[in-house]
Amino acid sequence: MPLRSTDATWGWGSQFFHWATALAILATAFVGLTMEDVDALWYYGLHKSLGMSVLGLVVLRLLWRLVDRRPPYPAGMPAWQRLASSGAHALIYVAMLVMPLSGWFYNSAARRPLDWFGVFKIPSLTALDRETQTYSILGFDAPAFIDTPQKLRAMAGDVHETLFYAGAVLIALHVAAALKHHFLDRDATLARMLPGLSSPAPRANAAPANDAGPAAQPEAASTAYPARVSEADATSAERNPAP
Repeated sequence: MPLRSTDATWGWGSQFFHWATALAILATAFVGLTMEDVDALWYYGLHKSLGMSVLGLVVLRLLWRLVDRRPPYPAGMPAWQRLASSGAHALIYVAMLVMPLSGWFYNSAARRPLDWFGVFKIPSLTALDRETQTYSILGFDAPAFIDTPQKLRAMAGDVHETLFYAGAVLIALHVAAALKHHFLDRDATLARMLPGLSSPAPRANAAPANDAGPAAQPEAASTAYPARVSEADATSAERNPAP
């Protein structure tokens, strides 16, 4: 398998980023949904580290797309399906970027430490000048609607939760579309992204029984026509006997 993508398949570079991101998202979602049940600081830290891993993988994946090509859509795919596919992929990328960023903002507004699996610390995105009581985000004065840690934390939390459900719907549609291409359309859409999966065999267009009927009619007609011609010749011979 080539490193870069071709017309026939995605390269292993794109396949790696695709499946690594998918596994990181699933792990992050599972830990996020069970955090309150476990209720342990290390478990919260695991969720944050996984979320930052998703962010890093998505950024690297976008950078890789700048130097990698995209295999063409399957032949015969309707234009509206191509447009829907492109739009859904764009929305998935937005969700994969904004969701971990909103979690990062939430953590910064809560003034909690953040690190990546204990390997290195990740800086806060916000700062509060205690002398002037000025709240800044990424080094700039925060706008009025998020000019306090409480406002930013509330907004980031709402965005984080909303994007979780929206992203889940988008990913479910993405998976459903891939399965449709493989089992109904029977094209190579899923096979060229999933290592080891073969392209499905094309579906037969017509049943043999339907082909036999119409094909037999011309043959019967061609057999009956000479019979009528022979009868006419016999009658003519009786009326005009040979000398």
